[in-house]
Amino acid sequence: MKDFTVSAVIPVYNREKIMAEVLGAMVNQSRPFDEIIVADDGSTDKTVEIAKTFPVRVVQSNHVERIAIRNTGLKHATGNIVAFIDSDLVLSKDWLKEVLKGFEQGYAAVVDRRQVYKPNTFVAKMNDHFFNVRYKKYKPFTAWIFKKDILEEVGGFNEQTPIGTEDVELADRLFASGHKIWFAKDAVCWHMGEPRSFKEQAKRDFWFGSNTCRYRLRTGTPKFYLKEATFTLLPFLLIKPLLFAGLFSLLYLNVFIRNILRGMSLKFLFINPIYMLWGEFAFTCGLWYGLLRKPAENYH
Repeated sequence: MKDFTVSAVIPVYNREKIMAEVLGAMVNQSRPFDEIIVADDGSTDKTVEIAKTFPVRVVQSNHVERIAIRNTGLKHATGNIVAFIDSDLVLSKDWLKEVLKGFEQGYAAVVDRRQVYKPNTFVAKMNDHFFNVRYKKYKPFTAWIFKKDILEEVGGFNEQTPIGTEDVELADRLFASGHKIWFAKDAVCWHMGEPRSFKEQAKRDFWFGSNTCRYRLRTGTPKFYLKEATFTLLPFLLIKPLLFAGLFSLLYLNVFIRNILRGMSLKFLFINPIYMLWGEFAFTCGLWYGLLRKPAENYH
């Protein structure tokens, strides 16, 4: 096994309610982190106080936004592997051991497998099941764990990128530099921040659509997203009910067939197309909002 030293960086802001559980999972890894850095962005609650009860190093800033705080953590990291852990993720016990398998094979970066934390609503259960279906044929387009020298080589996180797209933008630069990303399918973590209602899902998709559009416009690659926005929004804007119903039925059938091919559970098979089209509609509205006005506010 290669000699890896791993620094974990957790950007946090006012996370007192979940900090203990998140850090508890991190300090109890089967393969321990060599250092854990809690990069606090000026929390006003007991986040820092709770963090200091664990064997971690706390680095504090003052409201520099979450992308900049990642770079702050990177500067303080001493390991040759840097893992950026969101402050609402609970890692499985073998998470780090599974992640390192990608670096042992020579990959520059790794992305883990995310599931819904305690899926206790219908929407949360459907999202969790959809993750399982998606991961059967998953091709990485983003990453959160990196070889430090390569991450520094490509310039770290771009602080001018709209929030929520920084990982995609960084992955684009990695791919452009000839590097590859590995999907660690057994490195499971549970995300507390996944939507648990149709309203939360729409809000998240709208926010992501807006900032995705802003990012693609900045990088000069908006055509695909504008075509998607036009195609998806068109049925919702049509006046004639019969034409709308026909197009909606075709869209529903398309998603329904894809879900069958993916092996989706019968429990979610019929409702999922409506759910996905609802999310796509919110995402598309966000795309147009991002194009015509400004980035939506941070979902979190």
